[in-house]
Amino acid sequence: MNAEEKAIIEFLRGYGPTFVTAKEISRKVGGRKRCEKEPGWALPILAKMTREGTIEADALGHFRLVKQTDKKKRFGKFVSPQLLRILKSSGRTFEAIVIDEDEEPTEEEKEKEKEGEKPSEDEKL
Repeated sequence: MNAEEKAIIEFLRGYGPTFVTAKEISRKVGGRKRCEKEPGWALPILAKMTREGTIEADALGHFRLVKQTDKKKRFGKFVSPQLLRILKSSGRTFEAIVIDEDEEPTEEEKEKEKEGEKPSEDEKL
């Protein structure tokens, strides 16, 4: 990926899901002088990036970045069980933390299950 492609990607990040015209991309990324000398300098680069799947185009020839949903899953952080208990009891949601629902029960929970009692939800947190 060359410097022009990186500049186009950085420019399109600012627009999020909104489509942007090729003319606006060439004017804002390349500058006014370059756009006056070569008005369509960005078109071959945009076509290449569309073929690679980096950006997508609509029927009118406007461009935007492709949505990437897999990144959230990759950037999970490990949290100790004690800290996880505190975070769960706070009542907030934390997308960056991978919460493993298959936690092993504590010794107290194991003893209560043997006795026939089910631990309450407050005791689990």
